[in-house]
Amino acid sequence: MTHRASSILASAALLLALVVPVGAMPPDRIPFTVDDMFQSGLLTRVCGTPIWVHVQGTGTIFLFYDNGGQLVREIDVMPGGLTWTYSAPTTGKTFTQTVHTPTTYLFPEGVFEGAPALAIYHGVQHTSGAGSPRIVGREAREAFVDGISAEGVPLVSVGDTIWQAGQFDVGPVVAARCALLIDP
Repeated sequence: MTHRASSILASAALLLALVVPVGAMPPDRIPFTVDDMFQSGLLTRVCGTPIWVHVQGTGTIFLFYDNGGQLVREIDVMPGGLTWTYSAPTTGKTFTQTVHTPTTYLFPEGVFEGAPALAIYHGVQHTSGAGSPRIVGREAREAFVDGISAEGVPLVSVGDTIWQAGQFDVGPVVAARCALLIDP
């Protein structure tokens, strides 16, 4: 077998390993609401003035189980979107974006505190206004389970990027946001 054929077979095996068989039972559906405000360390540092972020919205978490009843996949969707409002109190300016990015979490070893996970983001993740730079594409990141909520939803911390396909140049997005928030 040639090296190319071996590589193709290995790639196919890896893809099949990531496709988790899911039982015929319907997923659990858990609605959620987000209403959180925090100071953005990155934007505050780059813009040179405090930048606050207010995230609001609703969505649904879908939990999928294998035939043995083990949670193997989570999909979070926000049909109405999450509204992110960025504000610079020193200038009184704000910028708002609505994000609809569905997120998939895979749990290859099950769900328990410390278990490895994979977070996959799909679509437009962030913008900096109409006609301006944005972060868009498909991205996979290392993750792990921090705990489990009372509803049975894994609490996941996301780490380093494993791969990306799309437009992920954060610098122009941050620069455009600073211009919207602090330029006269």
